[in-house]
Amino acid sequence: MGADVYISGPGFWYDRSALEDDIEEWLGDRGEVTGGGSGKDGWDIDICLAAERVTDDFLNELLAFLRGLDAPPGVKVTVVEHTRRVYHL
Repeated sequence: MGADVYISGPGFWYDRSALEDDIEEWLGDRGEVTGGGSGKDGWDIDICLAAERVTDDFLNELLAFLRGLDAPPGVKVTVVEHTRRVYHL
């Protein structure tokens, strides 16, 4: 299972669909947009990555990409990395 990345921002008025499409294309084989939504408190885009760990390089690329798309102020990127532990007797 790969890491999850959640991009969220304030403003129900913001149309995240164009941003979502651009992110999907930018990701390529590194992952996919798996969902998203919007409501009175804001909007979000959910991404599932192929990699289990999110590198600093990937995050810096993503942040630069979002800035280049003129993502609105207040956007937040949250990373959830799943750790797999195996124990043998």
